Amino acid sequence: MNGQYPAPTCLSKNEERHDATIFPRGTSIDDVYFHITNILGLNVQHVEQFESRIKIHARKNSLSSIYGLGQQPFHTDFATEVRPAKYVALVRTKPVKACTTFIDLEPIFQTAQSSNALFACTVPVESRIRTIRLPSDRPLRINSVVYRPVNRAAEYATQLLPSAPIAFTAHWEQTLAVMFNNHRYAHARGPIEHGSPIERWRIH
Repeated sequence: MNGQYPAPTCLSKNEERHDATIFPRGTSIDDVYFHITNILGLNVQHVEQFESRIKIHARKNSLSSIYGLGQQPFHTDFATEVRPAKYVALVRTKPVKACTTFIDLEPIFQTAQSSNALFACTVPVESRIRTIRLPSDRPLRINSVVYRPVNRAAEYATQLLPSAPIAFTAHWEQTLAVMFNNHRYAHARGPIEHGSPIERWRIH
């Protein structure tokens, strides 16, 4: 690593310049790690490695166990944890013909907060079931996989997801990694081929 790697693209629309950053092909894994830890001053706490799988081979309670290699709904990562990672980096070392689309959840959170939306968790959350009130317990997977709305305000907030404007898209043929604020952006992966590797970094 010589510090001369391709410049990452900062996509943040507020004062936090590390809310969303795309690292293009030509960047190395070491460069991404250096940028996150030394330039942004954040800590990479854990790295998980996955491969895209068909439904029967996917992890239990994962989105892939329901959607397989097809289009996934918008979600945030680690949503069933009490303290989800604030930042996440998705890293694909091999180019793949697929994309991940991101939407900004702030308008939805504002709507849910003002209207007292409630969501029920449909899977165990660290050995217990919780009812979630937005936005204090965000981020959430606001979809039928993990969370279901339990009042009209929550139903309305959920209905806003399909019409939410696209914040940015990572095209994995040209993108090595994308780091984003997991408390602000939801993401959805498009259709992908079986066995495509990806790393997910927890960042605080």
